[in-house]
Order: sequence, then C-alpha cells, then structure tokens
Amino acid sequence: MLEIIEAAPEHDELLYRIYAESRSEELSTWGWGESEQETFLRMQYELRQRSYAMQAASAEHSVIVWNGAPVGHLILEWGERSIRIVNVALLADYRNQGIGSRLISSLQQNAAEAGKSIVLNVDAANRARRLYERLGFRPFGQSIPYTWMEWVAGDE
Repeated sequence: MLEIIEAAPEHDELLYRIYAESRSEELSTWGWGESEQETFLRMQYELRQRSYAMQAASAEHSVIVWNGAPVGHLILEWGERSIRIVNVALLADYRNQGIGSRLISSLQQNAAEAGKSIVLNVDAANRARRLYERLGFRPFGQSIPYTWMEWVAGDE
C-alpha cells in the first residue's frame, strides 16, 4: 500500500540516505575514500536543502511509505495552474517495483481532479524519464542537462 506522509525531523537521516544513494554511482568513479565521500555528500545534501528552501519555499516535503516502510521522498509545489514535482526519489532497493508508477499515477489523478497539469524537470540521463514518458509527460523545454516535462489530463 502506498502512502504519502509529511516529512518530519525524524526523517532527516532517511532523506539524507536517499540523496546519498542517488549520487553513489557518480561518486564511485571519483576514487575518493568513504570518509571523503561522506563529507562531500553531507555538504551537498545541506546545500540542496537550503536551495529547496529558497527556490521552493512553499513546497510540501513528504516521505513515500510502501507497505509500512519509508522508501522515498517527494517534494511538491502547488501552483495556480500546475503541480510541480520539485524532487522525487526512491531508495535503490525499492526502484523498478511499480512504486514510482503508482505514485505518479496517483498525482495525475489528483491533478486531473484539481484541473491542474503536472510539471517537472529530469536529467536527460535519468532512467526515470522513460517512466514519465510512458505516463504521458511531454517535453516542453530544456535547461541542459535537464528536460522540462509536463503532463496535462486528456493529452495521453
């Protein structure tokens, strides 16, 4: 069962772990030791959190829960005409199990009921782009290396 709950201070370590996992492949090529990687990741995570606080001050920060286990995070910003997915990520052990599809489909249903589109940006190399395309998102702009995508109810 999929649940979305409000992120709270007790989720900080989970959110950091999700972030660190998302960068592990990249960092493994740098030749750094575990200590250097941890220091770098903590610094980058804190900077990212500050950036979100400045650039998406009204965003909702949530934890994705699957069958009772916290497995990911979701940051949404509700606008007048659209819902922006600021960030979404799952722990590696929970990817490719349909959780992301269920999450996005649920957001699409909520957006359709509210008469809103959904927008996001995704790194061109991110495998999630295929998921978004399969669920009806269409590219509408680029800010290299990111592609902006939008889903509009009825456009699938």
